[in-house]
Amino acid sequence: MSHAFANIAFTAAVREAQARDGSRAQYVRAFEADRNTRNAELLTRH
Repeated sequence: MSHAFANIAFTAAVREAQARDGSRAQYVRAFEADRNTRNAELLTRH
């Protein structure tokens, strides 16, 4: 699924707020991580 909306929705101010509130890492993993990295993570989960 494309996450192109994340480029629009997650402005610099939003990313700063996410970092301040401690949720930035989850959003990076969900919307900004490389597709191959996500697929590799799925394959290595037990």
